[in-house]
This record gives sequence, structure tokens and C-alpha cells, in this order.
Amino acid sequence: MNTKRISVKLVVYLVIIVALASTLSVILFVNAQTNTQTFTPTADTYVDESTPNTNYGTSTTLRTDHLPIRHSYLRFVVTGLNGSPIQSATIRLYANSSNSIGYTVKSLSNNTWTETGITYNNAPAPGSEVGTSPAVVAGQWMALDISSYVKAPGTYNLVIATPNSTIESSYASRETGADAPQLVVVYGSSAATATKTPTKKATSTKTPTPTKAAATPTPSGGLTPVNLTKGPDLIYTGLNTSMEVFWQWTATTSFRVDWGADTTYALGSSPVSAYDTTNHLYKYTITGLTAATKYDYRVVVGSQYSNGTFFTSPSTSATALKFVSYGDTRTNPTKHDAIAAQVISLYQSDPGYQTLLPFTGDAVSDGDTDSDWTSQFFSPSFTHIRTELANVALAPVMGNHEGSGGLFALYFPEPFVAGRYYSFDYGPAHFTMIDQYTSYTVGSAQYNWIKSDLAASTKTWNIAVFHEPGWSANGGHPDNTTVQTVLEPLFEQYKVALVLNGHNHYYARAMVNGIPELTLGSGGAPGYTPLSGQPDIVYTYKGLGYVRVSISGSTLTGWFVDNSNTIRDTFTVTR
Repeated sequence: MNTKRISVKLVVYLVIIVALASTLSVILFVNAQTNTQTFTPTADTYVDESTPNTNYGTSTTLRTDHLPIRHSYLRFVVTGLNGSPIQSATIRLYANSSNSIGYTVKSLSNNTWTETGITYNNAPAPGSEVGTSPAVVAGQWMALDISSYVKAPGTYNLVIATPNSTIESSYASRETGADAPQLVVVYGSSAATATKTPTKKATSTKTPTPTKAAATPTPSGGLTPVNLTKGPDLIYTGLNTSMEVFWQWTATTSFRVDWGADTTYALGSSPVSAYDTTNHLYKYTITGLTAATKYDYRVVVGSQYSNGTFFTSPSTSATALKFVSYGDTRTNPTKHDAIAAQVISLYQSDPGYQTLLPFTGDAVSDGDTDSDWTSQFFSPSFTHIRTELANVALAPVMGNHEGSGGLFALYFPEPFVAGRYYSFDYGPAHFTMIDQYTSYTVGSAQYNWIKSDLAASTKTWNIAVFHEPGWSANGGHPDNTTVQTVLEPLFEQYKVALVLNGHNHYYARAMVNGIPELTLGSGGAPGYTPLSGQPDIVYTYKGLGYVRVSISGSTLTGWFVDNSNTIRDTFTVTR
């Protein structure tokens, strides 16, 4: 017997077996994927201590309070997962009112209560706490991870309560239809657990191609942070089910965008190639999202990533909205960085403000010089500016310092109609973004567009944004008479509620036929001194700051906040 030949054959067979095992492991990893299914309640209602024998099973609202006690009861039946394991479960409630402390979800083992029979007197006692949400924002979907409770298919009873507070909250019940509570379940095999065969000795270097239905990507722990050349920045698409991410890199290469309800990025992943290979520009629109919901995302290149979060815009029927605005950041990025830090602190304490930033122009000193964009607006050394851009959708208009507008349009790829003007709905508001450096005189293309855009708006709150104010406090630039004679009649005809401008480097508020028209050139540019006694100007402040705006039902309230977080001016508009 030739033992040497047998040994050689044996070695060959072992190599083949190992290779097949390694290949099988890779195939299992590539095919691993997750799916998402959304369940609405089979029953929901609330009980009220002050009316202990009353049933509210047909109510369109769910209520919570601590004194008197009001608890909401919900039942979800989780089925149809094809035997796949649950990766995560998130409860989503549409808020009718705001509160600063959130809501608590509690477990409930009792499954005998009925929607039309439960009252405070016969309601089963809630069980242990599953989780507590952040602050609640009216007119938005609020999400809370309850994966620790929902672990397999079955019937789940939940109690929604207010944590030890007399703040009453209201949410939409299943009787509302589109705004009914949701239990969003992500299920299927994750990329981290799908492989059952050993992979330690696998030598394949082939990388699976990510797709929108990809398995959970590599956790951030396996990657290292990187500063992109510019971005990532958020571009609002005009839809409440999507968000666009934009960035620039030093070369043309392959990127990936991952997104999810948290930093597991389990909802999707997609490869991205440069759309502008000359300037190495990239963008990707994340679609299939849910209105008024917070998402995490990251941009990945090789083993490096840059990340952020965003809220999708409110539902089209929302009656509440918060946002901030300022402009004229040119020349002094350090001061702008401090304003950005204030905005970050604001939305961290009140997530309702992590929405939209209408920017009133003059981002940099010379908009036709790329080095100014790099050093004054996108420099990684100004960490607060970069964080703000990665977490709040900037909606800018052209300023005179943007020059020809070529680089402005390159770095802010907004959905321009022509020139650099565009518009969009955002919850209860409609924003008309005007380009004053493209003709807008009567009869011009932009004038006709502005008129038809305002006429077509169905929103309660029409807001116009452009750079040069019609009514100035002088001390820098005078009144823009074209705005006064051409645009103002349209604003009055179509009931514009608020006008946002910049250009003069201070804050001023004009009241023109009941419309607050703000000068917000307070983002960091060299200061001007407003003059007193100017027509229609009711308040001025020489200094830095931003305006925050809150819309709630029939009332719009604005506050100008200076760079020491002091409120300097307040105004209100009712509809």
C-alpha cells in the first residue's frame, strides 16, 4: 500500500472540505436579512379615575395622567413572522399634545379586558415597566423600543402611563385610522448570527454587496470615525417618508449608507457611488420611512464611518411644528459654531426642534471661492456646525455673498425649480424659498412661480424665506423696495404668516400689516448697528443669536434667543 499517496489524497480532501465550509459560511452571511412588519392594535382604550365607571372604547384618543390617574390599554397580536426570530420591537404613538417627561410603557399579563367593557373600576393593574420615552412632541410620531418585552409571536397587552406627573397627554387611538398606534417588529436572521458553520479559517475576501433589505451591518464598534471632506449633511426631500444625505470625499470610491431605528442600523443598507466624479460628491435618499420618526444613519467608506440622526417631517395632517432659523454666518465660523452649539443643546433638551433650519443666506465670505466653504462652513474643526448639519435638515436661500451661486448649488443640492428657488411643505407649514439673485420682478418666471406657489398652498402657515429684507433697521443695508412693492402684495394676498430674512448683521423685527418680517443676520458675521425710528421696525437687537418658532394649532409663537441663551424678543401670530 502506498501510504504516501493516501496521505496526499487525504490532505486534498480536507482542503476541499474546509473550502466548502468557508464558502457555505459566506453564502449564509450574504443571504441573512431582516424584514419589518407593522401591527396595529386589535383593541385600545383608556380609563379615567375621575369617571371610574365610564368606558372610552370608541374614543379617537388615548389619554395618560397621574392625578387623576388615566391609563391607556392596548393589545397587539404579533403573527406571520414565518418562524423567524424577532430582532427588535418598537411601539409608535401619534401625539396630540406635548409633554416634557414622555410616557411609560408597562407590561400586562391579563388578556381578559375588552375594548368596550373596560373601566377604571375593573381595569387590571399594570405590570412592570418596559421603558420610558423621551419628551413628547405634539403632531409627531413618538417611538419607544420595547424589544425586552416583545420577543416572540403572540398577544401583547400594554399599559401607557405618565411617569409621576400631573401632565395630561393625548395620543391617537386606532379609531383614527392612519394615526393608529403601531408596533413595528423587525424580524429575521441578523448578519451577526446567521452563520452556523465555523468561519475562523475562512480566507475569502469577497465583500457581500449591501442592498436595501440587507442584514444588520457591522456595528459601529467594528468601524472607526472619520471626518468627511464635507458632510454628512441632511437635505429635506419635501416628503415625510424620506431624507437625503449628502457628502463630499477626497476621491471617487465606493461608499455605503446604513440606517435604522437605532445604532444597529437594522432597517437598511445601500451602496453609493459618486454622482459627481469631478468634485467627488455623493448623495443618497433614504426612502420607505415613517413620518415624525427618529432614525439613525451612517456613511461608511472602508472601515470608517461618519454618522448622524434625523426626524422625518410630521404627517400631512399635523397641526404642530417647531424649527429654528438664522443666517449670515460668514467670516466668523467660531461665532457660528457657538450658535450651532446652542441649537444642538436646544434639540437635545426638546427633540421637537430637531427638524428644519431655514437658513437666510451668506454662509461664507466669498461663495465663489471653494476655500471659503471649506474653512468657514464645513471645516471639521468646527464640530458643532458639523454636528448640526448632520442632524438637522438645512434649507438655505442664496445670499449676496454666495456670488454666482455655482458652489452654493453644488453643496446644497436642494430641489430647485429654476435658479435657486424652491418650496416644500413641512407638517402644517409651507415654505417658499426665494432667490433674490434671479429676477423676481412682476411678470418674471420667478414672480409667476412665487404667486402660483403661494396660491396653491393648502397649509395654514405660509412662510417666506429670502436674504434681503423689505423693511430694514438700516445701519448696514437699506430697505429693499422691490420686496416692498413686488413681494409684499403677494404675502398679504396669500396670507403669509412669517417672513425670514438676513443681510443686516443683527436681529430686527418689522410688523407689516400683521406679518412679522424678521432680519436674522445674527449668525456670526461682523456686527452692524441698527438705527432707531425706522418705519415698521418694532424691535432691534445688536448681537448674535437665532429665532426659534413653535406652531401649535392656530397659534405661531417666535422667540429670538441671543448667544447667552437670553430671550430678547417674543411675537405671536394667530390664524
